[in-house]
Amino acid sequence: MPLSVDVIIPHLHAPLMDASLELCERLLKENTKSESLKVIVDSRVGVCPYRKWNEACKNSSADVVVFLNNDMLVMPGWESIFTCFEKPEIPRSAVITGRLIESGAVPVNALNVELDFGRNPADFRRAECEDTAARLAQQRGPYEPGPGWFMPVAFWRDFFNHVGGYEIDAGVFPAPVDTLLFDQLRLFGCPMIRANSWAYHFQRVSLRPEEEEKAKA
Repeated sequence: MPLSVDVIIPHLHAPLMDASLELCERLLKENTKSESLKVIVDSRVGVCPYRKWNEACKNSSADVVVFLNNDMLVMPGWESIFTCFEKPEIPRSAVITGRLIESGAVPVNALNVELDFGRNPADFRRAECEDTAARLAQQRGPYEPGPGWFMPVAFWRDFFNHVGGYEIDAGVFPAPVDTLLFDQLRLFGCPMIRANSWAYHFQRVSLRPEEEEKAKA
């Protein structure tokens, strides 16, 4: 039986973000071969997105959940992230992250690759980005130990629910709630795995709720 997978995407309605979400969903559909994958878009108007990830995961019945931002675009072959869940040597407490190419609209973390293939859906150069992601994927094995960036990230659903999900009371968003969860799981000895699964991140398209209010002012 193939793994059942829910990809959970919190979303805040605004013209640019709606366009980004539409492209995000389209590439998920076009670059996914598995028929057991379902995309769940959960509106986060006025609500912390981490709460939405927690709630959607509790309501899910899938084997695996993937948390994704609405301004991240999966590349062909991204499903290799799920091979980690089929390896008996990798425990159910493992945190599996993909790899990100980021536009550089804001400073890029050293864990990610900075290459600008567009900073919004209208400017996205898909063919160039997919060719580059394929080249980068050829340089690496299927997975390797070590913490990756915080999205896209995949968990066994039952494990994520068991640990209680993201700490939504850790501070006013955008407090580093994902960082806090990763640090806590590392402290408890959960393996951190980087899969050879690539996505592109526009950056700054997925606005924080308070920034959206400022944009309307």
